[in-house]
Amino acid sequence: MRKIAVITGADGDMGSEITKAIAKAGYITIMACLPGERAQQAHAKIQKETNGDIVPAFLDLASPESIFNFVEKITSDYPQIDILVNNAGVLYPKHKDVDGKWDHTTMVNYFGHYILTTKLLPFFRKGGRIVNVVSLTYRYGKIAPEFFECGRNTWVQQVRNYSNSKLALLYFS
Repeated sequence: MRKIAVITGADGDMGSEITKAIAKAGYITIMACLPGERAQQAHAKIQKETNGDIVPAFLDLASPESIFNFVEKITSDYPQIDILVNNAGVLYPKHKDVDGKWDHTTMVNYFGHYILTTKLLPFFRKGGRIVNVVSLTYRYGKIAPEFFECGRNTWVQQVRNYSNSKLALLYFS
């Protein structure tokens, strides 16, 4: 049975390199990305370079509904997973919220990966691996009650949100 890998943010620079390496290792590689031209181009390029079994799949980590749909689709097609690489990450210069409740950066960089990982855990093959990609900015993060607040609209606050979300993902690891 072939091994299965899921990579979030697989259409970005680092995500594409991770996807190539895993595909070259012989895994069925699921590119979990936002739909669009960037994902299509990345898929075509990686497919051409690796000749691997690469499956593009829509995933919006800012949307719990999208995450649940992604998990349902992936687990119905692939009942066992061997590797999950939580690589996707965003940093917006201005505040953007999700449903008026969550900061978009925090949702994508931490909560989205947390939800995805916990929903996929029952489908991991024994010995499966989870890799959470963080940034050195985690060093500047602080987990406090404000971590869950939404609505601050300054560049400095967005950098803090990014750092906090990467620290939270590191703690989750």
